[in-house]
Amino acid sequence: MARVRTPLIDLPGELLAQVLDPIIKRSDIRSLASTCRFFRDILVPDYLDCRQIETKLGENETAFWQKLATHPALSRIVRTLTIADLSNPGHGYSSEVYGHLITAIKSMSGLLSFRWDLQDTPIGDEDLWEVLRTSCPQLRHLKAYDGCEIGDYSIYESEIFAIENLEEFQFEQTSYELESMPSTDRLRAFLFASPNLRVLDFQWDLGYPTPLHDEEEYDRPDFTEIFRDGNWLRLTTLKLKLISCDCDVFNAFLSRHPSIEALSILDCIDPDAAYFLDVTAGSLPNLAAFSGSHDDALDVCQAGYPLRLVGNFILKQGGEDESSDRESEDDSQSDDGSGSGSEVGEGVGPGEDEADCSESGEEDRGDLEPVEKEGALEHALKNVAPTCRDVHVTLAEGGKEKLRELRQKFPGLRFHTYLALVTCD
Repeated sequence: MARVRTPLIDLPGELLAQVLDPIIKRSDIRSLASTCRFFRDILVPDYLDCRQIETKLGENETAFWQKLATHPALSRIVRTLTIADLSNPGHGYSSEVYGHLITAIKSMSGLLSFRWDLQDTPIGDEDLWEVLRTSCPQLRHLKAYDGCEIGDYSIYESEIFAIENLEEFQFEQTSYELESMPSTDRLRAFLFASPNLRVLDFQWDLGYPTPLHDEEEYDRPDFTEIFRDGNWLRLTTLKLKLISCDCDVFNAFLSRHPSIEALSILDCIDPDAAYFLDVTAGSLPNLAAFSGSHDDALDVCQAGYPLRLVGNFILKQGGEDESSDRESEDDSQSDDGSGSGSEVGEGVGPGEDEADCSESGEEDRGDLEPVEKEGALEHALKNVAPTCRDVHVTLAEGGKEKLRELRQKFPGLRFHTYLALVTCD
């Protein structure tokens, strides 16, 4: 008996939806829509407009969110949802629009990725994270931003840490109102409930002023128990900022995860040790992007990894300073005028102390030993030059002259520059 071929146009709606389910990118939707009128009528405009959504929660978006909230069929189409920041961060978002967001998410059963980039903590009659947990069983990518504690609300007591089976988790904490360090117990259980985690990005970024800050250093969340027991065999990206951890535990964790390709360690410490990162040659064979302190970047370069991006080196006249705070400055030297494409490239950050500046100017360098440091940096760059494309540097006093020398010696490297904030007594 001859096999009967059923055209796609004759498939029941449920089966057709399954056929279309893997198609997420707008370019792919346009390509399929251009094949025939049948697909064009299905995909345009609903799939094209709703498959990937990046929008705000301002009053200007009220009509859009009301439409999603009142048309569950449109919400079921959504696969990636990004809540972008408002034009005036910190001015709050529309409570009416937030209500529409909650209603719409309840119908987003196929949602794969949710990013909260808004610099306001999501507060409303219903907990956003609880709605995501109960309504979006396929959620795999989650980014959360927590800007402050409001009343009795704390994100550490919310349902965000009850979500399971994530593959990417990004969390940024910038609360200035915390009076005590939150426990990481729920965070630990939450991470262990996602065994297929590929991206872990935890940015603890407290600013001035804060009750947790004194003149010497910050209090930091302790990740020792997380990294002592954590095993994520698919982990490729690890970004950490302002956390503390036993250095032996952390370096043992790195050795257990040779799959790591991008590593960013910014202002992380072991309060009982003189160092934090100890990268052994060969322990991270796939490492392609690294950002951290000047000395850590030197060590990583010396270890012989196939780096494509590395930073943050400190440049100053006569040698490289060890550390500095910095501001970002665009580098026009890039071949294509753009920054790095690496995930870690965006997080290349400062060292731990401020650059020194004596009254006599550039003569007093203290213990910098500029000749040795200069040789160390050039040797490090020679090690990575065959594979490396992008190098991030901070310019302290006189650093531009050193940068010109490096560009002449390493014409194949793109140097992305930042300005140091130098404090003079």
